Amino acid sequence: MPKNSRLRRAYVQQYIQPLVGTAEEPPDGFHLRGPVIARWEAGKLVRYYPLPADAFLVRDEYRAPIPTVRPDGPQTNLPGGLHPLWITPHQRGEREAAPGGRWLAEKDLITYLQQGTIPASNVIPGAELFITEDRLGIRLQDATRTTEEGLIYQVGFVRLKPQVGLEVEVEGLPERDPNNPRPWPERGILKIGGEARAGRYSQLAENQTEPWPQMYMQGVTRFKLYFVTPACFSHGWCPADWGKWFDPAPRLVASAVSRPLVLGGFDLARGVHKPSRRYVPVGSVFFFEGEPRLKPGIEAISDFGARLGFGQFIIGRW
Repeated sequence: MPKNSRLRRAYVQQYIQPLVGTAEEPPDGFHLRGPVIARWEAGKLVRYYPLPADAFLVRDEYRAPIPTVRPDGPQTNLPGGLHPLWITPHQRGEREAAPGGRWLAEKDLITYLQQGTIPASNVIPGAELFITEDRLGIRLQDATRTTEEGLIYQVGFVRLKPQVGLEVEVEGLPERDPNNPRPWPERGILKIGGEARAGRYSQLAENQTEPWPQMYMQGVTRFKLYFVTPACFSHGWCPADWGKWFDPAPRLVASAVSRPLVLGGFDLARGVHKPSRRYVPVGSVFFFEGEPRLKPGIEAISDFGARLGFGQFIIGRW
């Protein structure tokens, strides 16, 4: 690496940037799927997802409401002709709170998205997968590295349970050895998280995990999108035009979206904070009328970071 700053910058732009990309765009050919919480069960990884935002508990099962306009219902000013998600009196239930939320195994999530119900016994609390911890800290002065009076902060951390990790699929990594079909080590250590803590990784064999869920359903004229990872849209909770990903564009009729997730970060190259963006959180559900015809090559729905893993989804029916 050249010591001269101008030469070093030119070297980075010519040789390193094509391999790692920039703070906003990954390199060409790079695609990330996940991360998704997964747990080893009987020698195989089982993926887990948050309970969909539209699910409500009725006695011993979770059910999905149906978007509809009721003549005897109250009038609303929902934008774009959206319909409320009604719960009829005989269905009236509750959405239980639980530390770490509630989670479904992938096969149970797909059953719920296809059939609209799932037994409550199939839903597990987040405490079975991870532990949440709140830690206190005191801000330090950059010059003296001493504490600043009155600047106490609290940060939430997540500690995964044994046999639980994050499953990630990565495409487009630069090859270390063109003659080796699997050029990266089978196991190793990498930096993970905002504090760059050490994490162990291992490559998975095909028989250790299930294929990712299919994103297309034939013969469906009413479908819904369940977001597996956060999505960022130009209009906040929804995009300006769903036709960016579908052809033709379906009609949005209802949604179940939890409070936004605010994400930012730090741009190491420029030495500044990245702009914070509001994301549609994992578990959000959007209801559509029309056939789910995705445009060629679409694997994620997000106005930002689609190739970085944001905006991944599973399609269901209603």
